[in-house]
Amino acid sequence: MPINKATIMPRGPTLGHVSMLPENDRWSETRSQLLAQMDVSMGGRVAEELIFGNEYITTGASSDFDGATKIAKMMVTSLG
Repeated sequence: MPINKATIMPRGPTLGHVSMLPENDRWSETRSQLLAQMDVSMGGRVAEELIFGNEYITTGASSDFDGATKIAKMMVTSLG
């Protein structure tokens, strides 16, 4: 999925955001597409660890963890 916009500017309750462009009329997603979505979701936390170190990570990526966990759970429980 192509990236539409990525920002590290805080807006509302988020400290940064990545939005993806939808692929035309996609009705289903492949395993690799789902894994890629999980990778993107975890990018913010990885960036925090790389820039600030393990001692200074924040709760900012909690909604990203929620999204990645939801995808992983769906992959295991619904898709096998």
